Amino acid sequence: MEIFRNMKKERKKDLISLIFYAILLVIVTYFYKQGGRKFFIIISYLAMYLIIGDDIFIKAIEAFSKKNLKDESFLITLSSFLTFFIGFFLEACLIVLIFNFAKFFKKLALDKEGENFKNISNIFPKNVNKISSNGKIVKISTKNIKKGDILLAKEGEKIPVYGIVISGEGLLDTSTLNGENLPIEVKENCQVFSTSVLKTGQIRYEAKEVFENSLAFEIMDLIKKSCQTKTESEMIIRNFTKIFTPMIFALAIFLAVVPAVLGANLGKFVQKSISFMILASPTSIILGTSLPYIFGLILSKKNKILVKDKKTFEKIIDSHYFYTNMTNTMTLGEFKVKDIIYYGNYNKNLILDYLYNLEKLSKSPIGKSIVSKLKRRDNPSYFLAKEIVNDLDIWAKTYDNEEIKIGRKEFVNVSDDSFDKAIYMSLNDNLVCKIVLEDYLKDDVKESIDYLKNQFSDIAILSSNDEMEVKNLAKELEISYGFGLSPKEKLNIILNEEKNGHKVVFVGDDKLDKNALKASNVGISLVKKDCNFNFKNLDVIIFDRAFGKTKDLVKISKIIDKKAKKNLAIIMITKIILMILSLLGFGPIWLSIVGDVGILIFTIISSVNILKKKI
Repeated sequence: MEIFRNMKKERKKDLISLIFYAILLVIVTYFYKQGGRKFFIIISYLAMYLIIGDDIFIKAIEAFSKKNLKDESFLITLSSFLTFFIGFFLEACLIVLIFNFAKFFKKLALDKEGENFKNISNIFPKNVNKISSNGKIVKISTKNIKKGDILLAKEGEKIPVYGIVISGEGLLDTSTLNGENLPIEVKENCQVFSTSVLKTGQIRYEAKEVFENSLAFEIMDLIKKSCQTKTESEMIIRNFTKIFTPMIFALAIFLAVVPAVLGANLGKFVQKSISFMILASPTSIILGTSLPYIFGLILSKKNKILVKDKKTFEKIIDSHYFYTNMTNTMTLGEFKVKDIIYYGNYNKNLILDYLYNLEKLSKSPIGKSIVSKLKRRDNPSYFLAKEIVNDLDIWAKTYDNEEIKIGRKEFVNVSDDSFDKAIYMSLNDNLVCKIVLEDYLKDDVKESIDYLKNQFSDIAILSSNDEMEVKNLAKELEISYGFGLSPKEKLNIILNEEKNGHKVVFVGDDKLDKNALKASNVGISLVKKDCNFNFKNLDVIIFDRAFGKTKDLVKISKIIDKKAKKNLAIIMITKIILMILSLLGFGPIWLSIVGDVGILIFTIISSVNILKKKI
């Protein structure tokens, strides 16, 4: 069972102690049944009652001194004391023993929560090797890293802050965040990213930020805060218990006092009163609804989805529309050459040579895809001059005094009414070829969209890309679309929908679409390869760039929502049934404590088992 895995030594001692007291209680009860109410039997029950319940009684006194009469320890102490006082010794011991079992399971759940968050947040080292000005290596706390410090990373060590390699080389594992299975090679002048791990080699790098500004710190801070917020349902439940607990407690006092005044059997109604006091405890109701959300946060992170807080799950369930960016979200942003169309009677081999050698200058995905497709020989001697005008457009001049332009149609000065995604090449302002491109659709997009269609009223692509490209993809997926949209236009679409009462989940670029992400009900971003992103405007960060994780996030949200509602329903129905049985005289004291605590333990185990879900 998930909850018992990797139990702490302290918790094992607690369990052994509780089992020992349970066995001892069985032995004392056996002698009680055989010999009746003898003095040493009553003393044995009293001793067990005081020993088992000592922690509860101390907390009850503290709660009473603060006038907190709704505290569970006070309610259990009062109910168990009255039970012992009227002669139900076994039941009184059972109340404190079973309540301690409930506390034990509660601690187990909190241990499991802490253990999982510790594993999740173990993304940076406590100490790092700093190279001082005299060349000596000293250990310093990660928190004391200053911008400009020279740090040394050895094989297997984590990188706490963003930096630039000064010397050395190795392979850097960035899979923690971006899901890249293959480590990247780093050497002099290469970037190293916070939270990544140096798999092989040894490097010296200059810290470009203090730890408080690092990605690792931001993730840690987010994880710490994620459990502190309360969901709307939790707030409703807490407000409900503020009414429920005093009401049931008042009813318990009524049952103990009024019937007795009217001449009814005092002992009989005191038993009913005690049962109501036990059932007034709000712990099971609060834990039953809050634990699923906590373990939902852990399950999400295990699936490389970082959720800002517990409220995000509720907001996903409540959303009507699902809008998404296209490039680098649904598509890889890694273009392939679909076709090359030639114009005029130019030498095709020479055109391809020019194209290959000039695109080698470009660092854009399009340039890399063209170079990869053509695979021609390097021949830089073709050109007298060459220049990258921006990331995509290239200008060059050959020794034959021919001017070459490669890039967008506006740069090459071409009139083309087609909706092809393409770049163009001209020679002396004459169009010589058109390179038609297409982006790779991520493998998990179609399956994910098919699932999401059943969860949202509308699915739409909001893209800055050309109409035909967006339209073709939307048609293939059978969803709505908007094309040629600027970041501001995307923002306006989302604001209009929100104004009309339609809550939107938006998957976008955390830099270009930051305002749209912030304005949406739930803003989601897929982390790119460079591991450089901004948390501030986001509710969810997906670490391995897989669009399919959006589907997983919705699934997790539904699992949590269903579990919290199921727990609440079971707890409330159980309490109501036990109260009715008690009022009708069919519910002994021991049944109330076993039923109430038993259902608490059940909901704790059920919530922890969320971690076993395969998404």
